[in-house]
Amino acid sequence: MVGDSLGIDLGDSLVNDLANTGVVTATLDGKESTGLTRPDYYNWPAELQADLPKYDPQVVVIMVAPTIPRTFPVLPTSPMAPPRGTPPTQSGCRAS
Repeated sequence: MVGDSLGIDLGDSLVNDLANTGVVTATLDGKESTGLTRPDYYNWPAELQADLPKYDPQVVVIMVAPTIPRTFPVLPTSPMAPPRGTPPTQSGCRAS
């Protein structure tokens, strides 16, 4: 389980519930206030590239807040930046 504060909220309970089954081993990699808005602050794709080989999971649950319009700019070169001219209401998560 990976995610920002949203992932931590779900992840804490999910990891504990899964551990109680005795069937699943689960881990949580959560970082508060990271979301997808600022990859220059916390880079989730790079974090996943480091985590996945280390744990070799069969299932990955990712819960991260979408890119929410803010008063600070997103670097236009960021893979998380919406295409130029995208209205703020449509600038949520997108695959890169």
